[in-house]
Amino acid sequence: MSMDTTETPHSLAFVKATFYSRFQQEETTLQEQLIRLKGPAMQESDRASVIAQCQSCISQLSDLLKDASSYLPAYDQRTYSTAIGNLRDKLQETRTAAAPKRKFAFKKTVPQKDSPSSANDGLKDAPTQGQQASSNVSDATSSTQATTAPTIKSQAPDSGPSTAVIVSSLSHAHYTLPQSSPQLASSASITDCQHIMIDLSITTRQAQAFATMTIKCVTESLLLCGRVRGPVHITSAERSTLVINSRQVRMHECEDCVVYLRCSSRPIIEDCKGIRFAPLPALFDLGEILSPNLWNQVDDFKWLRAEHSPNWSILGVDDTRAITDQAWKEIVAGKGQDLELDDLLRAAKIIT
Repeated sequence: MSMDTTETPHSLAFVKATFYSRFQQEETTLQEQLIRLKGPAMQESDRASVIAQCQSCISQLSDLLKDASSYLPAYDQRTYSTAIGNLRDKLQETRTAAAPKRKFAFKKTVPQKDSPSSANDGLKDAPTQGQQASSNVSDATSSTQATTAPTIKSQAPDSGPSTAVIVSSLSHAHYTLPQSSPQLASSASITDCQHIMIDLSITTRQAQAFATMTIKCVTESLLLCGRVRGPVHITSAERSTLVINSRQVRMHECEDCVVYLRCSSRPIIEDCKGIRFAPLPALFDLGEILSPNLWNQVDDFKWLRAEHSPNWSILGVDDTRAITDQAWKEIVAGKGQDLELDDLLRAAKIIT
């Protein structure tokens, strides 16, 4: 007769230690992001992205604590709950302090006049309620059209060289960050893309790095993400291969992806399945021997057991999705030889 050992003191101690480690890591990341938010040089678009990441992280901490309520003592639950509340308050305080100050202006008042004609004159230039509604609908329509159109752009403020690289709504195309791009980019965002190849590895070859990167809703694609000094957040990626050199990687709701990775902290996955990890190919590795490389020390936030999570694995050399160093060189060189996109995705083992 088999025995269930999931509730033994040893396994329970392991689960508690795992929870504490993950909570501490998340809390440290949040504190770092809050410090970044206080920086005066951050662009408004980057600030909004970091705030969204902080809110998501706090929400995940709450869910993590809720899942742990079955084995954490009541005192510990109250302590962690208080810590989450403090983080939420700090985020709100930081958002308020960083919000643009409203400029003072005198309110123009129009004195009422007894003459009906004068009153009508004062109303001539004012839009009617119907006109205002029409204007709002028009603005909303143009805004929707702008977000659904394919976009590849760099946003740069007048105050300095920092830029944001944004790739969105792209399909059946490949894009390479040009050599002439600014040397310093504050962030990169890749969203709503399918059947594409994107190469941002110029940041690696120029020994530069993005501050943060967000990847969301990407399907059947090859992403060469380059170097990222901070976190990379990946949400809803499917049947794709990603090459990443970063300080932190978080994956949510991803499926059937291969991640070639160099990471100085433990990668995190949540609500994922079929994720395979491999070390960063030599072609994209700067050989940063001073920082640890924890590419294979993955934490699955939805697998709080001593056994290995079934949602991720190490990519073996004989795996059908494995790519050799020589093949990587041919893929990168192939972009300059006008190879078809499907040929590049086929060489990357993404399509057959």
